[in-house]
Amino acid sequence: RTYGMRMLRQPSASWPDALLMMGDQVPDRVVDLVAEREVHANGPVEVLEDFEEYCIGYWDAWSDPVVRWMLSTLPTSMMFDDHEINDKWNTSQAWLDEKRSTDWYQTRIMGGLMAYWIYQHLGNMSPKELADDETLQQVLASRDGAEPIRMLAKQAESDDGASRFSMCRDLGSVRLIVADSRTGRQLRPGDRRIMSDEEWDWIRAKIDGRYDHLLFASSLPILLPYGMHHIEGWSEAVTDGAWGRRLTGLGEMVRMTANLDHWACFQHSFRRFEDLVVDVATGECGEAPESMIMFGGDVHHCWVSEVELPENTPSTQTKIWQVVCSGLRKEPSAVERIVLRLGHTRAAEVVGKLLVRTAGVGEPRLRWRPVTMPHFRNQIGTLEIAGGEIGVRIEKVSGGWRKPHLDTVIEHKLL
Repeated sequence: RTYGMRMLRQPSASWPDALLMMGDQVPDRVVDLVAEREVHANGPVEVLEDFEEYCIGYWDAWSDPVVRWMLSTLPTSMMFDDHEINDKWNTSQAWLDEKRSTDWYQTRIMGGLMAYWIYQHLGNMSPKELADDETLQQVLASRDGAEPIRMLAKQAESDDGASRFSMCRDLGSVRLIVADSRTGRQLRPGDRRIMSDEEWDWIRAKIDGRYDHLLFASSLPILLPYGMHHIEGWSEAVTDGAWGRRLTGLGEMVRMTANLDHWACFQHSFRRFEDLVVDVATGECGEAPESMIMFGGDVHHCWVSEVELPENTPSTQTKIWQVVCSGLRKEPSAVERIVLRLGHTRAAEVVGKLLVRTAGVGEPRLRWRPVTMPHFRNQIGTLEIAGGEIGVRIEKVSGGWRKPHLDTVIEHKLL
């Protein structure tokens, strides 16, 4: 809303070319809008329950006149994360088994996925993709369009993760790839993957070198501060038995308590992504781009990191960065801020390294270092590519509801 209010005061030449929203656009707890509803199952009453309530949640999030105008004006791409569906969605097999045993989870997951397909995913597709989309064509051809969408949601929720919500969009000489790192997770202990092999193969096929700059977005940051990264790898290994069968519950407890569900907690997928970055930079995926920039959100603060390739990698001119900006989320408490800041410290890195060594988790191939301090509060990030230069600016929301404004907290030149 604050960004849209600023756009209204600017000439259209100053507006961005596109808008990217990376997860948790719609909270799953907008219960004041449905306070008088009849609860149909024994699940938590403070969260949205079914398809109709999720639709009300989207209506509430996007019905503000300024927000509605901005979304109608800017080409917008979106990817969901857990809060559009269920907090901690698909964190582990134990979590999923527990939720599937209830009498409310199926209604909730189906309603959330159906609403996401309508309110977010359809807008990610090109006209050709819309014309070729089997589900959409079935909806248009039927009197009751709910059943085809329900079948798609059912397939997406299955253990096979038979869905593809990842997207690709070309913006001039820039290719944007947005990875779905939630729906298609493979959660079997010992063989965890953040997405299915089919979805990964689709993403790799889109990385073909036909662009000057490659933007790779995931609602979850791929490269966490080292302390956080190592703790996530350790928790996965311990849960899989690295410290013995008796302590597998310890790894699961830490994982769920601390919300450890990022790429580092899926080491197979993380290693595969590292290989992809090296292949992109060395020309194994077509011509090497001038830059590869990764985007992520979710973690309630923002920072910018520079990424270095392994020492034995052939020389390359590709510059690699990660920008993390958590735009729409609850404000972290003072204690949460302290914990997040500690994750960026050298002490946390040392402790994390010791833990992963005891669990047999290898060091990452890539190296990354923050070039900015972490910042909190709700943020908006802007990437500017012009005249052979690239810069990123992250602004926080300040002021009251009636007269909010944006203050710059990070401004950094990437190229």
